[in-house]
Amino acid sequence: MHESGIVEELIHEVEKVARTNGGARVSRVEVGVGELAGFSREHFEEHFRHASNGTLAQGAELEIHTTPGDSLTLEAVEVEDQ
Repeated sequence: MHESGIVEELIHEVEKVARTNGGARVSRVEVGVGELAGFSREHFEEHFRHASNGTLAQGAELEIHTTPGDSLTLEAVEVEDQ
């Protein structure tokens, strides 16, 4: 599924940011989802929760902003040392 691949790539980037910054766990992820991106906020959250299982982002708070266009943008990642 197209959405799953997009979210899996996002999780990969989130983990990369966390590791680069010495984080052991991601506590919060902020993303911008384009209003023309092809999936709803609820659909995105569902994909994120599924894709983050077993990763540094598992259980992270997810904040979603609707943006113009069709893109998905990683806006912020908060990490914890432990």
